[in-house]
Amino acid sequence: MKTLPILLTKTLILALTFSLNCSDSGDEESEDEVDTSSQIGTSQATSSTSGTSSATAEFPGVGAIALDALGATSLALAGSECAQSDNLGVFGIALGSACHTAPLAARSLLGSTSGDHNNDGVTDCSDLTYAKANNIEPGILQHLLCGDIFQTTSDITALGFDADGAVMAITFANITGSPSTGVGSWTATNSAKYPANIGIFRGPTFAGLSEIGAIDLESKDKGSLWFQVPEANQTMAFRVNFENQASTSSCTTSPSTTTCHYQEVEVYGGETAISQGPPNGLFLRVFADDKSAPTFMVIEGRFRFTQAGAESWAGGSDGSPSFLSQVRSIYFQTVQKGNQVWGRFVFQDANGTALSYSPGGIDILGYLARAEGVCQNLGSSEFANCTDITYTDYTSMFLGETGVPLVSANPLTDDLDFSGIELPDQPGLWTIEGKVF
Repeated sequence: MKTLPILLTKTLILALTFSLNCSDSGDEESEDEVDTSSQIGTSQATSSTSGTSSATAEFPGVGAIALDALGATSLALAGSECAQSDNLGVFGIALGSACHTAPLAARSLLGSTSGDHNNDGVTDCSDLTYAKANNIEPGILQHLLCGDIFQTTSDITALGFDADGAVMAITFANITGSPSTGVGSWTATNSAKYPANIGIFRGPTFAGLSEIGAIDLESKDKGSLWFQVPEANQTMAFRVNFENQASTSSCTTSPSTTTCHYQEVEVYGGETAISQGPPNGLFLRVFADDKSAPTFMVIEGRFRFTQAGAESWAGGSDGSPSFLSQVRSIYFQTVQKGNQVWGRFVFQDANGTALSYSPGGIDILGYLARAEGVCQNLGSSEFANCTDITYTDYTSMFLGETGVPLVSANPLTDDLDFSGIELPDQPGLWTIEGKVF
């Protein structure tokens, strides 16, 4: 699953590198030597009370909320990222998949969950320089913001690339269905570029371009991302809405979309069996007091499975379908606070009916679906008395089983309409004044 964003990233990086070599200017500094001093910003929180390191930071905060520590006593989960499925019992069913899947959009755009490749606490153009020097995939957005052309050209409206058979285009035109109306152009570090719409297209020829991604940035700390990545005759598509807060000091006591860092993730994995990767559909809402090392989180989500997807996911050790192959949906609520994690889990069949499973005379699935849910101490798979978490404190935050959608369509093409966008018909760079080269 981790290879999917890299495929898209490599293709776009190839095109961007080609475009940087097309300029007629003989004095352009190389991309490796780009000045990083003017493009300072962050895509992760540096403390539990700060969403950005500077009030004037311009780099969009698209980094994902890190879920590696879900249910764990620390970020180091036995030396492995997202190891919940290995050591958290029933919590691992939902939280392990959520941990792996939620940051896919950020990894496509930034090369990692945060994009802070040099580990200096902020995400900026120095991370592109570091990544290239250390053979790290830096991600699409760092090339887009930090490439030489984007650092030296004002009011870019569109770009066309034709490199090694990969034809691509980027436009800043408004996209129908996007939450905000964009400026229509992009200018290096100028805050006037927000709000912005960014469309990314790929095809065998310029006449055959089709959309593969889009970004809506209402501001550097609020926006939406859409991407689709083809892999093995299957398209995985995802959408992320994000909102970062300047302060999360009230997140733990009064959690909401305005007091916590917030992300809403929608992933569509297709309708076939998926042996390694996300479920057929995933919807996830995350509230956190910090993006890079959260200690308080409220999470709600739902997985959707087709019959083939469930049989692949829940197959027995001999390859035959297990009882859980009847599952078509898993809805869950989770809170992590103090030394505990709380959760409620509802397993449903194809008719939306809650499943029951009583191998020892006790309905295990019914027990997990109770309103009061269950608690575990961090790092343990055993149920425990809820001492740090009172579940009723968070009931009003949840959308509930009927409010969380079953994702069954590609969010990129389901949410947005690209039909009215005029795309480049040849390689080149356009600004509001016309074609530059």
